[in-house]
Amino acid sequence: MRPGARCALALGAITVALLGLAGVAHAQNVDTEPTLGIRLTSTQPTHYVDAGGHTVIVGEVVNLQDFPVAGVRVQAGLYADGAGEPLELIVGGTLLEVIPARASSPYVVRSGSPGLDVAGVSVNLLGFTSSAAKPRGFDLGDLRVLASDTLVVEGTMSGAGLGASDDVELHALVYDSFVPPRLLGVHSARPLDALGAGPAGDADAMFAASSADGGASVRYEFSLAYGEEAAMVRVIAESGSHSSNAAEARVMRTPSSPLMIQNVSLVSASGSPVTMPREGAESYIRSTIDGGGAEGSEYEYIAQVVRFGHLPVIEFVGSFEGEITPAGLAQPLVGWTPRSSGLFYIETYLWSADGVPIAAQGPVTLLNVEPRQ
Repeated sequence: MRPGARCALALGAITVALLGLAGVAHAQNVDTEPTLGIRLTSTQPTHYVDAGGHTVIVGEVVNLQDFPVAGVRVQAGLYADGAGEPLELIVGGTLLEVIPARASSPYVVRSGSPGLDVAGVSVNLLGFTSSAAKPRGFDLGDLRVLASDTLVVEGTMSGAGLGASDDVELHALVYDSFVPPRLLGVHSARPLDALGAGPAGDADAMFAASSADGGASVRYEFSLAYGEEAAMVRVIAESGSHSSNAAEARVMRTPSSPLMIQNVSLVSASGSPVTMPREGAESYIRSTIDGGGAEGSEYEYIAQVVRFGHLPVIEFVGSFEGEITPAGLAQPLVGWTPRSSGLFYIETYLWSADGVPIAAQGPVTLLNVEPRQ
């Protein structure tokens, strides 16, 4: 989702860093035989050690049936070598309570004991039960995944299920480029705290939300520690009474570029610096784009103003389209009239005409907007 698209939703943005994966297993043994109408995508899935020293195994279960299934049980064995008794046997379930027909769900199982010297893992299915389908109550759309220093996953979630459920869970699944893709990690969170309902949510992610046209919507953003191995992200959601579609996006990697955003400031219509912006008074967000080597390149400059808070809210998003001058410079201007007073910060971005990032995000600039006189 482009930063400019956030304006229409009037939603806040929070980026929360999640722990990266360490010690990822590289075996990829695909289980092609169905087991009781469901199957594993791999019998030797990804495993890693978390910050607490516990071994974590992540993988997927595919429902081969033409009806939903529930109660899927997964048994994982942890081994010190390729033979002998397991160090530990773990039984867990899928993250989705109900797996729709011909769909899949991730699972995450965690060792009970930390510090195990695990050299390999094995996974088996123990069974499932048939289930009634959960009606679709959430729509996931506008998913965008961009890799720079971190893997940034952002999108929107809307639907009647947000207002009817207090136990919504959102799962971001990260895959590599293998064929078939291997699940590298799962990041889950509960967004209802952003809607002013439900518990505070888990510590891994936060959300920003608003209501529009009679329905609730949530904007989410994850910042994940992955390297070049991450190739695709899939996002799914579920509550006790509703399901969602699956949103997928390939990872877009920021290209090397001579373009750079510098000197982000607030100025008046005459170009004079505005050091004390005031509610209701028009001003302009100005930056200098250093485009040496990119003369003649067209660009779209996007500026957004975000209010500080427990759930930061986007106050304003504006854009300016231009072209790098023969001197290799540009100074885009975006007009902004503060609607309220308080502490804010400005974020700036640079995109090509077809919506691809062509420069790193500009420096963040802090603002203290004075009340209206």
